[in-house]
Parts: sequence; structure tokens; C-alpha cells
Amino acid sequence: MELVIGASGYIGKEFCRYFSEKKKPFLGTYFSHEEKGMEFLDLKDPDLRRLKTDLTQVSHAFICSGMAKIDDCKKYEDKSFKINILGTERIIEQCFNFNILPVFLSSDAVFDGKKGNYSESDRTNPITVYGEQKKTIEDFLVKQEKDFFIARLSKVFGVSKEDNSFLSSWKQDLKAGKEIYCATDNILSFTYVKDLVQVIDLALEKNLRGLYNIASPKSYSRFELATILKSKLAIGSGKITPCFLNDFDFLEKRPLNTSLNCEKIIKDTEFNFSRIEDLIDRINCYE
Repeated sequence: MELVIGASGYIGKEFCRYFSEKKKPFLGTYFSHEEKGMEFLDLKDPDLRRLKTDLTQVSHAFICSGMAKIDDCKKYEDKSFKINILGTERIIEQCFNFNILPVFLSSDAVFDGKKGNYSESDRTNPITVYGEQKKTIEDFLVKQEKDFFIARLSKVFGVSKEDNSFLSSWKQDLKAGKEIYCATDNILSFTYVKDLVQVIDLALEKNLRGLYNIASPKSYSRFELATILKSKLAIGSGKITPCFLNDFDFLEKRPLNTSLNCEKIIKDTEFNFSRIEDLIDRINCYE
């Protein structure tokens, strides 16, 4: 059985959909958004033993929960510390106690964004509270000297209407004749959410362990990607205005180039990631 912690969130929900399609038994947990078939779990006081399932039958725990908004982690630092560090560490310890492999979703925010094309062996140096919290859990897992899987992610997106992704928002704003501001200096790797869950499942089936960057091989600035979207969808209205990332009123300075080198996961799984240019065309299918 698979355990999806944070199953009511964007990525957790996709894991549940994927396991359901593959007819893999799974249990999902929620905190603030109750959904049918899921069980409540509070990361401020997590206890997997409260779940109505036999934990000895659980093979993997996908840790998709936590506070993920960068500014909120800074603004509510004490709360985010309790959830993203203390709560997550407790879940990991409980996983090890029941011989469950923890699958932790980390972030490119563990890097300072000065060079880009970061590999798994590059030194981490976060400049935000959120990034520091992700780094803390990465380091915690490594120190346990037990099996784990860390999926280090960048920008995850979807193209269906219910995904409500940044691509859909750009499309809607441009078609409405609005001006959108997109940073030219913020370079990111992008991952289609369906690719994400599929490649992680494939990696686990191959018994891969350790740290993996997971993203499509090609990186873009937000300005580049918005320009591609406007052109491919033939949107004549609206305006894309270039700007710098830290022109925005963030609580903390943001890393600029956190693009990920994903050669390791591609080599070890032989997975072919979807091209974001091809997926943009599919947004027109959802109005």
C-alpha cells in the first residue's frame, strides 16, 4: 500500500489519481481540505498510528504536505518551523519505525540561484526560510543512514482546467487584454505534474534510492515562457512586460537561477519528460 501525506494538495491529489488508475492500493491524508476516503493528519502533531490502516503493509510514504508558500514560511516562521521541520521529521522517524520508505518532495529553493543547472552533488545554500527548511529535511534524511528517496522539484504545472496553473492564468489574462509582468532573470526548470508522479513511481519500481532532481531538461525564464505561450496560442491581445524577479514585493529576496540538471534521473529511469512547448498547445482544449 502507498501512503500519500497531503493528498488533498495539488501534487498529492495527482499521486492519488495515478495510483487509482494503476489500481494500486493507497491511503491519502488531509489537514484543511477534507475529501471523501481520506484520513485527517495534522503535521503539527503527526502520529501515523492514528490512521485506520495496517502500517506494516505500507511500502512508501509520499510526503507532499507542508507550508509551501515562500512568503508564508517567512511571515509565520514559528508555525512553518513546526510543520515543515518538526512535523516532517516526526513523520520520517515513524516511517523508519515501520520500515516505510519516506519519499520527500524537496525544492530547488535549497540553492542560492547564483549559477543554475544545479546537480545533486552541488552544495546547497538557501536564501529563504522555505529553502532552509527543505535543506534541513534533506540533511536530516541523509544523517539517518537509512533508505530514502528525495525528489527535488522546481516549478510543477498542469494543463487541465482544474489545475489552475500559472500557464492558464497567463492565457486568461492575455486573452482578457491584461498586462502581465514576467521576470527575465528568474530561470527555472519545469515539470509536468503527470510526468512527476510517473517518474517517481518508476524510480521506486527500479529500487532507486537517494536524492534526485526531477524536472524537464530544458529551463526557461518566466518571460521566455510567457512569450512562447502567447505565440503558440496565437493570442493577439494583452501585453507581456519584462521585469526583474526581485522587483516584486517579496518578504525575502528570491534566488534567480535555480534550474536543475536532471541527467541522473533520466539516465537511471530512461524516462522521457514532456516538452512544455508541446503541452502549451493542450491548454486550448480547456476553456
